[in-house]
Amino acid sequence: MDEVLPDNFACWHYSLVQTAERRWDFHYVSEHSAPPALAERIAQMLGEGVRVNAFRRKFITPAASGKFALLKPLAR
Repeated sequence: MDEVLPDNFACWHYSLVQTAERRWDFHYVSEHSAPPALAERIAQMLGEGVRVNAFRRKFITPAASGKFALLKPLAR
């Protein structure tokens, strides 16, 4: 993810959540909206045929342990 996020995009927290075999949701906390091409860049990183939707949030709830899950793959 560090290679995909632009240097000029201040993203305080993020979570990449798999919602289907080839679909992911990128939830992020930032003062500004993500650059338009960011979802496409993340999709390219994840593989061919993958689609990513980006959602700007006011906050991302951590797990009960207090830690943030940066990646949540689809439960199998």
